[in-house]
Amino acid sequence: DIFPHELLLDRNGEDDHNAVYLDIRIQICNNSVKTTLYNKTDEFNFPVVCFTFPDSCVPTRLGYQVFYGQVLRYSYIFTYKDEFITQVHKLLSILVARGYKHHLLLLYFRKCLVKNINILYKYGFKDIGTAAEELIQAGSG
Repeated sequence: DIFPHELLLDRNGEDDHNAVYLDIRIQICNNSVKTTLYNKTDEFNFPVVCFTFPDSCVPTRLGYQVFYGQVLRYSYIFTYKDEFITQVHKLLSILVARGYKHHLLLLYFRKCLVKNINILYKYGFKDIGTAAEELIQAGSG
């Protein structure tokens, strides 16, 4: 009754244990809450270009800053370290394939952890070097 009649609220999902809110998938299992990334474009049957190319008209520096921002965003969304690392590595791989420098992306990853030390604590990383090493190892495993 508090919402205007023009705003219809629809249930999403088939059960009471899964929901999507904005870009977050929320799941309740074993009496705990798990959050992961929800990206509607993953359901499309065609590729969607979401991030810039270093040879575009957009300054290259902005591509690295977007990576930094996505690392921070993922740290807010993902409950578990393995899923966080997997998603960051997926983005890193996409950007490297487009021509961004791997070592600079890792530098921005480290910068993000330095400025947001809470990420280390949330995921139980020993230190920034360990986090970077796990990111690198994600590609080989």
